[in-house]
Amino acid sequence: MSTKMGISQDRLEVFKKIEEYEKLGGENFFKDVENDPPTKMLMPEDVDYLKKKLSSKIKYALCKNLVNKMLKSYAVEHEITVNGLENLKEVKGGAVITTNHFHHFDSSPLLYALKEAKEKRKLHIIIREGNYQIPGKLGFILKSYSTFPLSSNMKTTINLNKAIDTVLNKGDFILVYPEQSMWWNYRKPRKFQVGAFRWASRNNVPVIPCFTTMEDMDEYEENGLKKQKLTFHIGKPIYPKEQLSMKANADFMLTENHKYVVSVFENFYNQKYNLNI
Repeated sequence: MSTKMGISQDRLEVFKKIEEYEKLGGENFFKDVENDPPTKMLMPEDVDYLKKKLSSKIKYALCKNLVNKMLKSYAVEHEITVNGLENLKEVKGGAVITTNHFHHFDSSPLLYALKEAKEKRKLHIIIREGNYQIPGKLGFILKSYSTFPLSSNMKTTINLNKAIDTVLNKGDFILVYPEQSMWWNYRKPRKFQVGAFRWASRNNVPVIPCFTTMEDMDEYEENGLKKQKLTFHIGKPIYPKEQLSMKANADFMLTENHKYVVSVFENFYNQKYNLNI
């Protein structure tokens, strides 16, 4: 069992930034708080979104096996539980799944839920451009798993959008973090970017709103913070409405999604949501 220790300096700096941006509100909720190194622009030849190359297929198979092994221990370590599994099973075709962004491995509760549901559909995960260039084991996972990196290059972005349309129409899932930036162990729902909801609206697929809640455990992480017990909440799917335009549907689904995560937050933590978003 890990024992209590001082919180690491890098986490203290992150929490200071979070506190500052939270007070400022608005667009500041999208700002990065991690001290990540500069990244290069991803060009079209850098990303094989649909894993068409043999090398991409091999790396994906190796990575999937690694992720499955890691998920087993992570689920036990963080005592992951799932609420609303029936809402995931309700959707028969492709869907955009959203959740909060609070940790490098915050897709784990969703992966656990998919296994619990014995789900056969493939999950693709939208990641930031810089994550595609991280070194080490984490970097291998972020690059070799079924990840769709964003890009500041227009041609690469066109390829990304085509890949998203392809997999959604095929019946797959796409995980998007509408909060954009990762805020370590941050428990409140933040402001949403509209991108996830535009993709859902454009492809006429539902959004499955999800939210992970956290509870302090007795054990500590290496960074001096308490380990978190994770509960993954899956809301009822939000379907686009026939009478609405593509833009109006995106706005509608964003609003409904945010209402859901706020209700989960208030009910689980028994506190009023009061962010200046």
